[in-house]
Amino acid sequence: MSDTSKLVVAAKLNGSNYAEWAFETQTVLQRAKVWHIVTGQEKEPVGDAAVIQSERNDWLN
Repeated sequence: MSDTSKLVVAAKLNGSNYAEWAFETQTVLQRAKVWHIVTGQEKEPVGDAAVIQSERNDWLN
């Protein structure tokens, strides 16, 4: 996975530019290889709470 700590979307959503903002946001997230999380293709892990928390921490760091 790419470093997601510095993802930047230049277009600020202002109510009249949704299409531009959505396209740019999707592009940034696809380049960071995390778009599948947004679309729900990658499901939240199920199981032992300690293991799940560890996986989340690994993913976030």
